[in-house]
Amino acid sequence: MAGSSHVRRDLVAVGVLVVGTIVGGLLSTRSPAMTSDAELRKRFSERREAFDSLAMLAAADTQLVGLGPTTVFVKDSATQNRRLTEQEVRSSGRSMLGPLLQRTGLPSLSRERDGEAIWFVVESHDGSRKGYVYSLKPQQPVLSSLDSARQNGFVALAPGWFLFLQPAD
Repeated sequence: MAGSSHVRRDLVAVGVLVVGTIVGGLLSTRSPAMTSDAELRKRFSERREAFDSLAMLAAADTQLVGLGPTTVFVKDSATQNRRLTEQEVRSSGRSMLGPLLQRTGLPSLSRERDGEAIWFVVESHDGSRKGYVYSLKPQQPVLSSLDSARQNGFVALAPGWFLFLQPAD
């Protein structure tokens, strides 16, 4: 019978290791927390001039639908967008958009289909998105903080500027 107690002890030890490995794996694959409201506010404040310049140019350019570090997308038709060539970017006067985007420290911007809001996604994790939105139209619902929010929401930053959170469904 002494041998069976060793077997039980070994099985318990293996079971504990397996459970520990599973729990450890689950904890290590959890999404990192989104950037805090305070960090986003700080970035916005430090780079406000670039944010405002980029938003004004993007809002005035009604054909602009998207911008990345090296790409510009415009409306090509009612249902299609088109990436501009480097020559088209230069000749259309849009060459200053990339450097302004770089000064904000953001990867891209996109415009809503109706053109009323310009979205600057700071990060995206597991279907959740957080960042800035520029819109002269009020955004709803306005929350006091997005840090622990579990719903779509906005925090007012400045006239026309909001933080936004779109949690995964």
